[in-house]
Amino acid sequence: MDTRKMIMMAGLMGLLCCSCGQRDTANMDLTELQMECDRLRQERSKALENNVEAQKLIDNIFTAINSVSGRTANLERSLEDNSGSSNRIKAEEIAKDIASIKQKLERAEEMESIDQSTKLFLEKLKTTLRQKEQEIDELKTIIRQKDEQITKMDQQISTLDHELGQTSKQLQESNAELANTREELRESEINSWLAMGDELISAAETLPIVKGHGNMKPVKVAKLTFVLKARGCYQKAQQLGSPSAASRISYADRLYRQFN
Repeated sequence: MDTRKMIMMAGLMGLLCCSCGQRDTANMDLTELQMECDRLRQERSKALENNVEAQKLIDNIFTAINSVSGRTANLERSLEDNSGSSNRIKAEEIAKDIASIKQKLERAEEMESIDQSTKLFLEKLKTTLRQKEQEIDELKTIIRQKDEQITKMDQQISTLDHELGQTSKQLQESNAELANTREELRESEINSWLAMGDELISAAETLPIVKGHGNMKPVKVAKLTFVLKARGCYQKAQQLGSPSAASRISYADRLYRQFN
């Protein structure tokens, strides 16, 4: 083995001693040393990749928790103004995202490349995430309670609408009955006025016809009075809407002229 090879072997042995600590390289030849060096390079490259992956995962977790915090705050403000299916959907989406973040945290904790300070940071993130999980559970409870209140109010409104509909129907029926009653009373009153007028006309026609003056003058006055009163009865019937009152009034006028 020439001098150059000896120097290379010594250098590799020094590198291996620094890199692998207790690993025995005293009995390795140059080929084995080269293979060990390649293995160490691969492990170092893999360690760097794992560290980058862990950092990327932690950054994603941190960003996701910030997003959950903002969306939870917006949902809480939204509940003060309204409720409904949109808020329920938002709450369920946030809860699913929290579950996904918890899985990512578990993955990060299992990675061998993270150091102690990173583990402490992950614990803080887990604490924050538990707080957000509690907040979203409380908001979901509030949403459920509001939905129950709205459902109860809707049922009450539906009941009131039904009762109002029944009352309105009863009122319409009562109005119809009242209208029928009024019509019956009107017809009855018309018939009463017409009948009274007819009786007065009949009484006037029963009395003898008197011409001139003298002792029979009271009979004439009575006949004319009966006719005038009959005419007044017919006018009352006409005011109530009797279609036959007009002809009776005309007949009473003819009798008045005839008896006068």
